[in-house]
Amino acid sequence: MQKSLYDKLFEYGCKLLKYKDRSVFEIKEKLRTKSNSEKYIDEVIEKFVQLGYLDDQRFTERYIDKWLTKGKSLNLILYELKEKYKISHEILNNLDIKSLELKEFESVIQVINKKFKKVDKEKLFKFLLSRGFSEEKIETILNKLKEK
Repeated sequence: MQKSLYDKLFEYGCKLLKYKDRSVFEIKEKLRTKSNSEKYIDEVIEKFVQLGYLDDQRFTERYIDKWLTKGKSLNLILYELKEKYKISHEILNNLDIKSLELKEFESVIQVINKKFKKVDKEKLFKFLLSRGFSEEKIETILNKLKEK
C-alpha cells in the first residue's frame, strides 16, 4: 500500500526530530523541501506540537543552554534565535535575562580557563569578540580574570 503525502511528511519530520531538537520554523522549512502542500505541512506541524515533539519554548531553552556552556554570548544566541529560527518575541520576552546573563558570565569564565592556560589579553579579546561579546562585556570579563 502506498503512503499518503501526509504520512511521508510525518515520517520525514520524525526522522529529523530523532537527531536533535528543532524549532517549528526549521521543521516547516525542511518539510517544504519535500512538498509544496502547505495544508499537509501545517497538519504535520500541528500534530508534532500536539504530541509534544515540537515546542519552541523547549527548543529555545535548550539552545540557549547548549551555546552558553560553549562560551557564546547571550546577545548572539538571542539574535540567532530571532533571525535563524524565527522564535517569537513572546517566547524571547519571557526569558529570565538576568539569570541568563549570570550563567553567560560563569560559562565564559569556565571556557576561558579551559582554553587559555595563561591570560593573554589580546588573544582573549579576539576570542570573546568572535563569540559575539561586546567590547564593554569583554572588559568586564578581563577585569574579573585579573582579580583571580
